[in-house]
Amino acid sequence: MEAPVAPITTQEAADLLGVSARRVRALIQSGRLPATKYGRDYLINNYDLAAVQYRSPGRPRKEQTPATAPAPKLPTSAAILLQSLSTNRETVATVYRRLNWTRQQLQQTISTHHDALTDAGLRLHVATHADASGRRERYIEIAGKRYSALSHEQHHNT
Repeated sequence: MEAPVAPITTQEAADLLGVSARRVRALIQSGRLPATKYGRDYLINNYDLAAVQYRSPGRPRKEQTPATAPAPKLPTSAAILLQSLSTNRETVATVYRRLNWTRQQLQQTISTHHDALTDAGLRLHVATHADASGRRERYIEIAGKRYSALSHEQHHNT
């Protein structure tokens, strides 16, 4: 079982994100960054920073007309996962550690958004017998199957 990660303060989050503590509080108040009020400050889980860490700078673009609108967006956690993957196989442990997630968070994100993620190019690589029967940190279980590696298959529009 993995040790829980201690929550961080708004100033620590600001330092990690490269923004001001005021901006972190604005993200919390807008609902884009989950946090818990603790006295005069907020406590933020490290893995929740990923939700805003890969944001685009500036204001969001205006809504596009239906004729030119892109495919529906993935939920934030699923989009972050896809952005973090390369076309090369990466072990499950490498992926969730890079994202500062737990193995369970990775497994839950993939289970919850499996269809959307596979449509967007997520490849799950079936675990070898050694990985599937070894330590739990080496694999995730989705719909009864064990997977030990992930990659992102780039879609090319022609």
